[in-house]
Amino acid sequence: MPGPDDIGALRRPGAGPATRGVPVVMMTANLEMFVRPPAVFDHLGIADLMQERFELHELIAMVDRVAGGGGGT
Repeated sequence: MPGPDDIGALRRPGAGPATRGVPVVMMTANLEMFVRPPAVFDHLGIADLMQERFELHELIAMVDRVAGGGGGT
């Protein structure tokens, strides 16, 4: 995506108190994101990561898991 990288987009001013409680499912083609420890993402509200090139049923399952409070990287 043009502009900020995946993490940078979550640090922008619009990602403030009004949206702090909204869980984020990050979809990325950057495989380096998957080797970072989960704690790196906790303070950004990232509930889970999904590698691009996914099947619809995988996305639905992840959203169900995150929406149900069972998220986690």
